[in-house]
Amino acid sequence: MISLNNTKRLLFFFVLEIFLFVNYIHSKNNLIDLKELKDGIWYFKPEQHQINKKNQGLIANLGVIIGEKKIMVIDSGSTRNHAKKFISEIEKISKKPIKYLVITHRHFDHSFGINEFININAEIFFDEKEFLYFYKEGPRIKKMLTNSKILNKDSINFNKIEKKHITFLKDEKIINLGNRKVLIKNIGEAHSAGDIIVYDFNTKTYFSGD
Repeated sequence: MISLNNTKRLLFFFVLEIFLFVNYIHSKNNLIDLKELKDGIWYFKPEQHQINKKNQGLIANLGVIIGEKKIMVIDSGSTRNHAKKFISEIEKISKKPIKYLVITHRHFDHSFGINEFININAEIFFDEKEFLYFYKEGPRIKKMLTNSKILNKDSINFNKIEKKHITFLKDEKIINLGNRKVLIKNIGEAHSAGDIIVYDFNTKTYFSGD
C-alpha cells in the first residue's frame, strides 16, 4: 500500500518532470544553434516554421558570412532577445567584428531584431520601400503579436530606429569582408516589395529571405 507521503512525493516529482520538460522545449524553440555549411558560411535553421508562444516568432533561417576581417549577417531574427542570442553565438565562433547586417525583407521574423545591430553600429542594408513599410506597419504588427502573447512589449523599439541607421540598397553592391567578396543585390518585388539576396563568391553560396 502506498502511503500518503509517498503519493505526495511521487506527485511532486511528476509535476517537476513536466515543468522541466516544458522548459526544455521552450528553450529549444528559442535556441540559436549555428551550423557551418561551408568554410566561413554559417546558418541557423529553426525547429519550426509556424509562429507560437514558445518560439516567439523564431521561424526564419538566418545566415552569417565570415571574412578575414569582417562579418556579414543575413537577417536579424524576430526579437531583440533573439538578436542578442544570435550575436552571442556569432561571437563564440569568431572574434571579428560584425560590420554588416542585410535585411532581406521587412517581415517581422527577419527584421524585428534590428535594434541590437544598431547598438553595435553595424551598417544595415534594407530596400527603401520595404523599410518604409516596416516602419509604418511594424508597430501595428508588434501590437497584434504582443496581444497574442507571441511577442513581448520589449521585442523591438521603433523609437530607436531612424533612417540614418539604414543604408538603402537600390541596385547591388560588392563588399569585401577580407579575402572574401560578397554580392548583395536588390532584386525588386518578389516575396515582398523589395527583396535583397546575398551571394558569397568564395563558396558560390546564395542567401535569400524566403
